[in-house]
Amino acid sequence: MEAEPITQKRQSRPSRRLLDPSNAAEQEVVAHRQTVISSTALESESVVEQHKTPAATSAKRDTATVFTVPEGHGTAVSSTGSSPTTHSKPKKVARTADTASQEAPDAAQAALGGQNTSSRSSRGGLAGPLTGVARPPQEDVRPATGGAARGSASVVFDPDNEVDGSGFLKDVEIINVDDPEASQREEKGGDMDNFFGPPYTGQDGKRWQNCHACTKKKVKNNYVAQISTLRRHMQATHQAAYYTWTKANHFESMLPKDTLARREKHKLQEQTRLNAHLVEKPPPECIIKYTDAIYREAAIEWLLATDQPLRALEHPAFKNMIDIAARATDGVKILNCKQTRREIIRLFKKNMTQLREKLNSDKVKGSVNLTCDAWQASNTDGYFAATGHWIEESAPGVWLSETALLGFVRLNNAHSGVRLGQALFKVVQRVGIEHKVGYITCDNAKNNGTMLAHFAQRMEEATGKPYDERERYVRCLAHIINLATQAVLDAYSKTPHYDPHAPDIELVNQHGARRDVIGLVRCISVKEHSSAKRKELFKQLQLRDDKKKAYQLLLDSPTRWSSTYVMLDRVEQLEDIHQFVYEIGSHERDRERRQKLLDLQLSEEEWDRVKTCLDLLGHADKAQQAFSAEEGPTLHHGLPALEALHKSWTARLDKPKYTEFRTAIRAGLDKVEEYNQKTADSDVYTFAMLLDPSQKARHLDKFWRKELRQEAVDRAETIYKKRYYELAAKVDGPTTEQRASATSAALRWEQQRARRRVLSDDEDSDADNDSHTSAATALGGRSQPDPWRQDFHGYLNSPDDLGGKTIVQWWGINASWYPIWASLARDFLSVMASSVSSERAFSSAGITISKRRNRLKGDIVEALQALKCLYRRDLLFRDEPEVSSEPPLDDEGDNGVGDGDPGAEQADEEVGWDDILLVDDDLDGDAGSDN
Repeated sequence: MEAEPITQKRQSRPSRRLLDPSNAAEQEVVAHRQTVISSTALESESVVEQHKTPAATSAKRDTATVFTVPEGHGTAVSSTGSSPTTHSKPKKVARTADTASQEAPDAAQAALGGQNTSSRSSRGGLAGPLTGVARPPQEDVRPATGGAARGSASVVFDPDNEVDGSGFLKDVEIINVDDPEASQREEKGGDMDNFFGPPYTGQDGKRWQNCHACTKKKVKNNYVAQISTLRRHMQATHQAAYYTWTKANHFESMLPKDTLARREKHKLQEQTRLNAHLVEKPPPECIIKYTDAIYREAAIEWLLATDQPLRALEHPAFKNMIDIAARATDGVKILNCKQTRREIIRLFKKNMTQLREKLNSDKVKGSVNLTCDAWQASNTDGYFAATGHWIEESAPGVWLSETALLGFVRLNNAHSGVRLGQALFKVVQRVGIEHKVGYITCDNAKNNGTMLAHFAQRMEEATGKPYDERERYVRCLAHIINLATQAVLDAYSKTPHYDPHAPDIELVNQHGARRDVIGLVRCISVKEHSSAKRKELFKQLQLRDDKKKAYQLLLDSPTRWSSTYVMLDRVEQLEDIHQFVYEIGSHERDRERRQKLLDLQLSEEEWDRVKTCLDLLGHADKAQQAFSAEEGPTLHHGLPALEALHKSWTARLDKPKYTEFRTAIRAGLDKVEEYNQKTADSDVYTFAMLLDPSQKARHLDKFWRKELRQEAVDRAETIYKKRYYELAAKVDGPTTEQRASATSAALRWEQQRARRRVLSDDEDSDADNDSHTSAATALGGRSQPDPWRQDFHGYLNSPDDLGGKTIVQWWGINASWYPIWASLARDFLSVMASSVSSERAFSSAGITISKRRNRLKGDIVEALQALKCLYRRDLLFRDEPEVSSEPPLDDEGDNGVGDGDPGAEQADEEVGWDDILLVDDDLDGDAGSDN
């Protein structure tokens, strides 16, 4: 029986904001967000219930226990399930058994720090601060004397979820790029940050800070932003509060009188010596004449002393540093550790400030789309990375696809949706793009849905505009493919992945007389990696027949995309596997272990099953590679790639050759169908396909059923119509260029079609042209009196060709032909199909956070990662150097600058998904046979 294509299973989704101009659409979005937040809150409530104290069991008594909420501990949660309350000053909290039953429905409110999820703020967001999961009572929670009430309750404080005055979790910290002295204050004045607000520039040009305590008393509250001035104020006015804070935080008092007392005490304890009055005479300076031999020795010595790679001396940055130092006439000042750290932070702030200016300039007219992900470093520190992607118009008609790491925030508490959402918003707020954030690409973890709900709430509060997180959520397609692949592998192979902490676990499972071939290959790879002797043996076996290159076997991982396919492919390509297994078995002295090694030999039938596995996984790998690029448009490949994978696996489902894999294939198809349906929540997938000039609506016309096809174009028309009138409203009516766009597009299409008819008498040419317009014509299905509709279908009907250009370059060149489409292209072309850019940031951070550098603080790690990304993307904002009148050191030879355009991007080879879906999808020519 023939399986139903995935395009026939895709269901329409109810219209939301794009098609419903009423307030009902916004209410539906808000209701969905409340559901997501409430589900998280209920989970948090269950955690609180598990931490009830003995005092909580007395909730039904008649006498009440009243607790004092200390200042600074923002979250109070009753162990009987009441809603937590955020306090900015000491307050008494009392609960009764009657009120506990009344507040039980507010479980969502309980885990959100007292916010009322049913109310809306005046700016469109949900009111109230956000908190996370509560913990058992700490020692700061103590009964207050006096007072009585009915019932009894206990209050639970969570120090990991304290919030600041803005409702943000205190542990979500990022570098303030607007404060030039923040790096010094972080090192020397961290105590003052708890009593004073952030510094700001006054009308007199000086830097000021406001005292929190003085603000509450409504007295003079602004003081010069200098550590010594702030501490003198604390000593004179708030000494008791300062001492209370230092005692609670185990901080040594830095008030002027205390530091003076410590210095005097040190002087009294130090014995009077003559050494302080003697100055050592410096040795005479010995200037060594430069020679190549001395430089080579010094370079090698630096290489050895700092454990640098051998190619470090060839790096352009190292050469540039040497060239600059060679021009010094009065010596070179070497930075120490603190100076280096301060300079890195300064460069980070400077570059992030200038990046913010660029993102808000006319060069970036479209949206800034994001990718994000969380990661744990080797030293167990957790980090959250967010990258930005945008289309930059470097010159008229020249478009570039750019990306940068916007934030790399250390998060060492639970990666809850609340914490991730606040971290993402702070990163966006730092670069000032709240009004420009488009779509967000992340994986399919459950907490990401909660993260986007909380992020949307903050966005609406900041901008006053609605933000539909379901429409803006782009699910990482590479992650979806990996989930489907793992479903296939889990259903077929029961062999566990190799764990270095449990090396003795059995890696080969046996189903009756049939062995698990994936486990066999994995076990052989583990044996090859187990010792240097075996690695050398495998290398020599490969080089014995005058081969020039030897390869190592690869190990797979469930979280590394396509790793099982790559492992099987490497083993299948090498011809020395049989001899290698025989050699390691014959070298083993123990008879039982020798037999186990020799049993790893694969029979001919087992090698055939390996090839069958490669056939199945190869389709997933090809689909995954289509949108795993770090930059450039890839989202238009998303749905065609999923459909091609589904068709390829479906075609093999009922073939006798794949009978053993039938259950596994079904598991993979279910996963693909599940996430393919979830893509219907956003229109970005189909609109990205229309923005590919070489395909446009062809795929929809050929493979989608009529009602889905019509729905996709209706939604695209709605997006286009909205943008048309938005641009027209900015100039009080359409511009001449906009009014003429429909006419010019239609005229261009007719001219090109006529030219093709003249150049070729082939009837197929006309058929091709007719088929090219059939999609748009069928999708339109109506008269087109409106100018925006004529422009919309004028582009879809035009037989455009990339002509060797990338999609981004093509739109830069043709923006004047299709101004409204080009405006939308600026928003949609930078939407990423996968979160690979965030994964690359983690790989880079893994090099930075090594065993030798496992105590780096979060701010320096973020600064290093952001600067590395900007350097590699050639986005660093450098100061203009002073030009010397002296001739260069070497004015001969090539200057290394080519004749080509440095901004030009190499055209990507397009993947023919339509061809895959139309023709026989067998890879090896015999996959569809009955053998």
